[in-house]
This record gives sequence, structure tokens and C-alpha cells, in this order.
Amino acid sequence: MKTVTKHSLWASGLSLLLCAALLLGTTFAWFTDSVTNTGNTITAGTLGIKATVAEVDKNAAVTYTVPGLNGGAPFGFGNTHYDDQAGYLVGVSSAEELAKAAADGNSVRLDEDIVLTGTLEFGQTATLQMNGHTLTVNNGTGSVKTTGSLTVEGNGLLKGTLVADTGATLVVNAGDDFKVETSFATGAAVSAALNTTVEINGGTYSSFVDGGAGVIDVKGSYLTVRNATVNANEPSMVNLIGINAPNAKETLLENVTVNGNYSTAVKLNGSMTGNATIIGGTFTTDHVAEGWKPKPTIQYGGTLNISGATINRVGVGIYYRVNWPIPTEVVGLTQENVTFNPIGETAAQYQDVDYYHY
Repeated sequence: MKTVTKHSLWASGLSLLLCAALLLGTTFAWFTDSVTNTGNTITAGTLGIKATVAEVDKNAAVTYTVPGLNGGAPFGFGNTHYDDQAGYLVGVSSAEELAKAAADGNSVRLDEDIVLTGTLEFGQTATLQMNGHTLTVNNGTGSVKTTGSLTVEGNGLLKGTLVADTGATLVVNAGDDFKVETSFATGAAVSAALNTTVEINGGTYSSFVDGGAGVIDVKGSYLTVRNATVNANEPSMVNLIGINAPNAKETLLENVTVNGNYSTAVKLNGSMTGNATIIGGTFTTDHVAEGWKPKPTIQYGGTLNISGATINRVGVGIYYRVNWPIPTEVVGLTQENVTFNPIGETAAQYQDVDYYHY
């Protein structure tokens, strides 16, 4: 019995050794085996994908056309309010669509020329893309108003006034052919109330009313105007200032052309506070109204740093004026490379730079 058991144990042990040897051979083969694939080459390629559009309802009320897709036919979306909450521009083609889009807080793009009979108001952060069209507000006497933050951009013509209400922000990023032409009662093409921030980049701003304000009339805290043209167009204008910023803490005019005609081209900081910087540009007051003294071309209070500018004058070129205390000299003025061009007989009676005195 013991002999049989010993034989069984020896047989089992031998089997284990054989299994281990086979397993070791197999495992070693995993690390030493190789495969040869002849006649094949791996190269980089270009994957081409063609997008197609299935047939849609060409009679849908809401459509959008994508050039080159759907055979030029428009897509129908079915829901007229599908983009009301979108963060992009809503295209408008009528006064009703424009008024609704603004009231709903949307940014808008003009897809047609539009005529409005009343004020257009944006109450939130929004963009008005002119898109090469004309927006007429109350025959030029109305306004596009923001109580929040409005950016106007692109090319086109606004017949009316851009207005920033108290505390609002107005930015104009004009295209090469953007114009504002106004018959607004104050004469302002751009009008801003107290505590506003106004930034104008490009464009032409013209007034056809002797309203006594400024073509750009900003009573707010911060005004920046770059690469713009400002025109006081009516020949009888003596009280309509080109750019008027009486209260600004900071004013920057860079490469701006102001045609004051009979009136002051730029009037800055009527008090002793506020800092103004003028870099480059041309400022012109070149007519004298009958029965009036010639207007100064640039008038300032506070401080003025002006460089590289051209001043065309019939009266004083740069005039320092504050109401109290009455100045005894020009103060707060730094100038560099400023060119003064006297125009007409009256110019000889006045200085390039002077101060207010009785």
C-alpha cells in the first residue's frame, strides 16, 4: 500500500514539473517571439467629410439661409423665439422687430434700413450692429438710448442721437463709413448724462441744430474719442461746441478732427478739476459771426496736455478759463509740437495761448 502511494506521489510531482516547464517556455515565447509583415507601408492621409442637409420645410415661418447648403433654400426652425436667450446678434428688419429685440434685452443686427417714430431704449448690456444700414429715429430728432451698457458697431448711418443715461456706458466701434447726423433739440449727436463713460472709436458726427450743447456732449466722468470727425455744420452756430466735456475726470482726444466753424471746437473742464489729453488731430474755428467776438478754438480748465496737434484759429488758439478765482495767468497747460494757424484779419488781435480776464 505504501509502495502504491509513493508511486502516485512521484507521478504527481513529475506532472507538475512538466507543466511548469511548458508554462515557462510559453511565457518566454511572449518576450522573444516576432512577427514579420512584408509588402505594407504606413503613410499619413487626409480624411474627407462631406456634410449634407436633408429636405426641410421651405414654407416655414422662421428661416435661415446658409450659402452652399440645402440648394440655397432656407431652413425652417419652427420656434420664433428659439434665439431669444442667445448671446449673439438678433437680426431685425422692421421697427417692430427692433423695438421688441431691444425691450427683450437682446443685441441686434440691422438687416434692413429702419425708421422709428420714437426713442429706442436698451436697458441692459447690448450691441447694436449697424450692418451698413440706416436707422432713422423720429426724423433725426429722436434718440437711441442706453441705461446700461451699449456698444454700437459697424458701418451705417444713424439719423438721431446716441444717448447714455445717468451711470451708463456707451461705446462706439465704428467702421470706415459710420455716421451720426442729428437734428436733436440740443444739437448733440452723442449726449451723455452725469457719471457716464463714453468711448468713441472712429466715425463722423454732425449736427444741424444750433442747440447750445456740443456735437459730442458728455457731462459724465470719462470721455475717450479716437480717430473721429466732428462737425458743427450750420453756418450760424456760435453756441454749439464741437466736443463739450465740462465735468470729465479724464478726457482723451486722439487723432480727432473737429470743425467748429463759428464756434469753439473743444471745451473741456469748466471747473479747476479734471485732466485732459489731446494727441494729434486738427481743431478748427475759422469763422466769426457778425456781432460776435471770435470764439477760442480750444478752451479748458483743470489741466491740458496737448501734443502734435494743429489748431486753426480766428481768435485765441488755446484759452484757459475758470470762473473762480479769476486767473492771472495760464496754468495747467503742457504743450509740445503744437501748430497754430491764424485765419483772417481778426486772428492778429489774439494770442495762440491766453487766459480769461475781463
